[in-house]
Amino acid sequence: MDYYQNKPKTTTNSEEFVLNEELSSAFPSEGLFFGKLFGPKIEIPAFIDLLQYKGFCFLYDNEENRMSVNRCIERLVWRLALSLPVTLCDFILYNGGMPGDNFNSNNQIHPKLFDNRGHKVLFDSYTDEVKKLIKETYATVLDRKAIISMKGKSSLAELNESEGDDAKIKYQFIFITDFPQNLSLNTLKTLDRIVKVGASAGIFLIMSWDMSARFDTEGFSNEKFNPSGMLQDMTLCYPNNGRYLIRNSGHDELFNRFVLELDDAIITPEQTALWAEYLNKKVKVKSQVAADIRQACINNETLWSCQSRDGLKIPVGKTDASHFQYFEVSTDENPDLAHALIGGGTGSGKSTFLHDIIANAAWLYSPEELQFILLDMKSVEFGIYKHLPNVQVLSTKSEKAYGANLLSYVCGEINRRKRMFGDAGCKDIKEYNSGQHKAPRILVVIDEFQNLFVQEGTIGNLKEANLSKKIESAFNVILKEGRAFGIHFILATQNASDIPSISSFLQQIKLRVALKLQTKGVFLMQDNPARPDKLNKGEGIYNDNYGGSDANSMFRCAYYGNADVSHTSVIEDQIVSQIVDKTIQKFGNPEPFDRYIYKGGGNATLDENPEVASEFDPHECKIFVGSPMNIVKGDVSFVLKRKKGQIFFWQGILPHTCPRSFIIFSCKSLHKVCRNPNCFSRLNRTMKTILLLRASWKM
Repeated sequence: MDYYQNKPKTTTNSEEFVLNEELSSAFPSEGLFFGKLFGPKIEIPAFIDLLQYKGFCFLYDNEENRMSVNRCIERLVWRLALSLPVTLCDFILYNGGMPGDNFNSNNQIHPKLFDNRGHKVLFDSYTDEVKKLIKETYATVLDRKAIISMKGKSSLAELNESEGDDAKIKYQFIFITDFPQNLSLNTLKTLDRIVKVGASAGIFLIMSWDMSARFDTEGFSNEKFNPSGMLQDMTLCYPNNGRYLIRNSGHDELFNRFVLELDDAIITPEQTALWAEYLNKKVKVKSQVAADIRQACINNETLWSCQSRDGLKIPVGKTDASHFQYFEVSTDENPDLAHALIGGGTGSGKSTFLHDIIANAAWLYSPEELQFILLDMKSVEFGIYKHLPNVQVLSTKSEKAYGANLLSYVCGEINRRKRMFGDAGCKDIKEYNSGQHKAPRILVVIDEFQNLFVQEGTIGNLKEANLSKKIESAFNVILKEGRAFGIHFILATQNASDIPSISSFLQQIKLRVALKLQTKGVFLMQDNPARPDKLNKGEGIYNDNYGGSDANSMFRCAYYGNADVSHTSVIEDQIVSQIVDKTIQKFGNPEPFDRYIYKGGGNATLDENPEVASEFDPHECKIFVGSPMNIVKGDVSFVLKRKKGQIFFWQGILPHTCPRSFIIFSCKSLHKVCRNPNCFSRLNRTMKTILLLRASWKM
């Protein structure tokens, strides 16, 4: 009987490791090949049916059998790694023997497929880490079962079958050799619990078990571990009178009619190199294949195709192969989604997600429909938008004082719109834009916003206290009143729990997005079964009900880069560039609206201030003082004009928003600039630093 007469040979189901270049997306339904069954004139494959078994255990009673079953397990690791998509499997490998006894070739498998946090193969020197991993795995089992039940499914395999590729949850495989060596009593008990319920949650245990092991020895204190429960639950392959038999398979009688020969051939270095290269290729290809939505949503037909009157609906990723994840702001379906809180740790993909919101929104909504106020309190991520016409205010590396001034500017815009809408007899932006009027919605995006609340200076510093009070007051105004006037917060951070007023803010932020985080923090409610700590880079949980357990949507962020070009480079060179071209085509000007750019974090220079003349004007000289720390047009400067004879006098006053360092002209005598000692005294008090710039002006 030829089993493969009607069955194609695959790495999963055959003795050969058939490497198929097509990336499979399904769990190996026919089972996992672990040996051959021989009978009179018959030879058929023996399978481990992971979806039906609660776990699979090879028992051994001598050294020869030990080596045989452990080699078989080593090959099973390779089969699963080569069969499943790289995004669908995580491995935990525990070598209960001496280092180097088992899993040697498996060390060549790509690290992305391991959940061992720095170690591919664990052994007794990592006892604490093994204990922690097994404990966390059981917590994952419980979380997954809650999700599966919520979705109305009976198992993770059934749930994954109903989801697209981008929404599938990883299967996790725990391989243990020489059980129970060097495993603590608590770890044994946790493994017992995983065996009972793990398979339905997509967590499978395959191991080899020393039949001579005792569980009443030193190390288990006065409490013993009873192995009978695990042995009754797991499917067993055990030696008996020189052959292997099967128990708890559901088909024991049929299995045991045949002679079982294990798939225990030694893996050669040549095979290891071939399989590792194949896996590396799969990982590389998958890392480049992301939720690129440009072809479907961000294309020439959709450029400036949307109106913001009825809210914003911005594609930011995919929930599965055929469905997009939208970032919604005050839409008719979800009018309460006025503001958003985004959490993501280092390497989570938070910056990518913010770029998706900004770039894709600017593509769909013209500057007349949507404008941005971008404030970065830590890095320079928003610098790529310095030419984007939709950007009204752009600030990178911002000081806390500038952040406070910017928030005051936003509050001023709310008050301006109050008067404007009131004069038109309208109560909100939707009603206002339904008539003859037009006001763009404004997204105020603040990255690392928690830095606005970091206390600076000494405790009790009045200036610092006033600044913090000003920021908190502005936050409350924008959160409470912004929605009606089309002004919306998007607040991103790694950790918001230390912000004093965060609880009052959260009551007004219904939309939460959690990317990879160590804890749920304030982003999701504590009874929410979602696990942000188990997410991969670029994966997120979109929740539009205050982080509650009934509103989770798993998605993957859109990513436009590849191995040769970054996500931000594509946005700047292609998306922003095309928007600028469209702006020039429509308005005849790349900047048809007022824009304010603040770079911060450095000294103001004349190189970036062309308004200051380099040639001497005998009648009027404009003196450059520095770049403003407030939302004002132009630079901080004043004008010297000829009054009588050869004497210049200064006209205008220096704003209180002067920067930390200043550039001012030099003369033979500063007293000649203004004979009034009060003016000179005022200059002295205002200038913290006076730098010599040029001495070419003659009095």
